[in-house]
Amino acid sequence: MNARAQARGPANAPDLTAFVATHHRLPRLGDDPAPWHFRGWLLPYVIELHALVPAVADRWGYHLRTLEAGHLLDEPMLQIAFGPPDPKVFRLLHNWSRLVGWDCGGWSDFRTLVDWLGWALAVAGEDTTSAPSAQMQPRTLGGDG
Repeated sequence: MNARAQARGPANAPDLTAFVATHHRLPRLGDDPAPWHFRGWLLPYVIELHALVPAVADRWGYHLRTLEAGHLLDEPMLQIAFGPPDPKVFRLLHNWSRLVGWDCGGWSDFRTLVDWLGWALAVAGEDTTSAPSAQMQPRTLGGDG
């Protein structure tokens, strides 16, 4: 069965849970539909990174254990120590916004990028896959390009 024919989620997007149940893996580049068409496609990666990267407290693990227990845990909530802002982050955000390509990295590109990240992390219910996905297909997002 084609993934497009699987159950649809919010805003008529393909259902990530159905895809994982069918294929026993997350969507990959080259799949039809592409990973970014699934609402929440980025969230499993963020959760896993929080579990693996010591610099980031595993707050997702804490949250998931709390949900599983059905009550607040006896352990303290993990704290995050925030440092001073890194100027590289602002440059990367501007470069990522430029990839959207509607106003040369201006405010509408930035808003579209934020909307797209909201979709990718499943915090936005609106299907934004028609916005930056065509422009943000597998390009390098980490460089100074």
